[in-house]
Amino acid sequence: MENVERNCTVGPQGAEKQEGRAGNDMIKPTPPRSLLYLLGQVVLGLVLLLLLGYYLWPTLFPVLRYIYNDDNYSAALLLPLVIGYIIYRKRQELRQPWESSWWGLLVLALGFGIYFAGAVLTIKYISTLAIVVMLMGIVWLLGGRRVVRLLAFPFFLLAISVPLPQFFISKLTLRMQVVSTQLAADILRLLGYPVGVFGNVIDMGDRQMQVVAACSGLGYLITATALAIIFCYFFQRQIWKVAVLLVAMIPFAIVANAGRLITIAIWPIFEKGIWHTSIGLTVFMLGLDYLRGLNWILNRLSPPPVPASDLEPSSAEVPAPLGPEETAPTRPWLAAYPQLLAGLIMIVVLAPVAVTGVETVPVPLKQDLNKFPMELGSWQGRHVHIDPALVAATGADTFLNAEFINPEKKLPVDLWIAYYENQRTGASVHSPNTCLTGSGWKTVRSEVVEILPGKPVNFAILEHAGNRMAMFFWYYERGRWLASDYGHKLSIAYDRLVSRRADGALVRLTTLVKGDEKEARDRLESFLKQFAPVLPEFMPGDS
Repeated sequence: MENVERNCTVGPQGAEKQEGRAGNDMIKPTPPRSLLYLLGQVVLGLVLLLLLGYYLWPTLFPVLRYIYNDDNYSAALLLPLVIGYIIYRKRQELRQPWESSWWGLLVLALGFGIYFAGAVLTIKYISTLAIVVMLMGIVWLLGGRRVVRLLAFPFFLLAISVPLPQFFISKLTLRMQVVSTQLAADILRLLGYPVGVFGNVIDMGDRQMQVVAACSGLGYLITATALAIIFCYFFQRQIWKVAVLLVAMIPFAIVANAGRLITIAIWPIFEKGIWHTSIGLTVFMLGLDYLRGLNWILNRLSPPPVPASDLEPSSAEVPAPLGPEETAPTRPWLAAYPQLLAGLIMIVVLAPVAVTGVETVPVPLKQDLNKFPMELGSWQGRHVHIDPALVAATGADTFLNAEFINPEKKLPVDLWIAYYENQRTGASVHSPNTCLTGSGWKTVRSEVVEILPGKPVNFAILEHAGNRMAMFFWYYERGRWLASDYGHKLSIAYDRLVSRRADGALVRLTTLVKGDEKEARDRLESFLKQFAPVLPEFMPGDS
């Protein structure tokens, strides 16, 4: 009995050691903040967000409007609900004390740097993506790395909801159009329908159905990919299985779009209205069932490891409940005055520079394009009227649309020049493939050729509804002929930084192909040789 009492008795020295150990294990409460102190932090945080929104709204609003109006990104409208649900699920963890971090300033500065690069390159995608990085920097500034890790997936969802660059969308749309059209036609033939395919047009005899860019299936692909990413976040975390599910959504999107085209071809009532919308909802539900079924198969083939949280802990592993005095303190999450002030100063200093990019001076033409000669050697030209709405869509400051005829060459050559005095986001030169693809033209073949020394041009053969067209186009900037889309963007950035200029033009020559493609190309080359010496008389050069 004495031994037991000796073992259970704690002397003064032992009590001090035990209290010291207990004190180290306990969380020391944070001194309470005054109401005025906390109110000042909240006001300062709101000022920081509002100021950032003031500078970024001109970029963000057109993107939001584009997402709302573009069917390809309709799934992005649901992402705020998903993000809100994820944050709600993590609410207990987010209520834990926030530890402000100066590393957030570095992330915020990185966001401004990316935004600046997007402004210099006139690529809206880069500038919009930078906004996500800035938001991450502010959260990092206030809550540290732990909070950023908790919200990593919502930030990722915001990033993938940013519309891709238009030149990338155009190329992907074209490929999707070709595959979807051919697959739908093949299935219709198997079902016994007489079908002919002319480019992106399905001819069923009594009527024709054109597979335009909106029906390419790109929207299905984007939606299916977003659905797979969200599904994997909740139900699948093994990397190789995630990869399989994401890749598997590509054929699903293509087949689903072909099914939509087949449905419309057989029952035209599904072409528009609520019936058309019902097809999209059906595909969405089928996609979810497809993911669930494929995920079930993968888990049967390779059972997932049992999470540690699902293992029943032993009695030794069960933590003792905290006493009243050991309850975790409720610390204000906005105890970050220095970080908030530093972030506010950074926004005031860097935001105007990043948003503006590099100040450039508009450079007008040497001569008005209305004075362009309508006689080039044996080629006789005339001005051709064009819809003002189409011109407005290009954002060009001035343009020339003309038709030139050479009696020896049988068919005319159409000339289009769009000139920009100061290229910027939303009003800059872009590839003709963007608008031609959107209007139904399919690129059969394309290459870069050099008809004149040091003057590369893009040559392409396009097809639409049984018609074929040959095209030359290039970018003209400060006397340089550029054929590459990427080279053109880099050239703009270089001119902005070095010469404080961003002027440039798109020049396009087109002619119909009747029979021999070589004859059409010779026609373009003949006109180009007469046209090239005259162009520098109107376009500003390197000065």
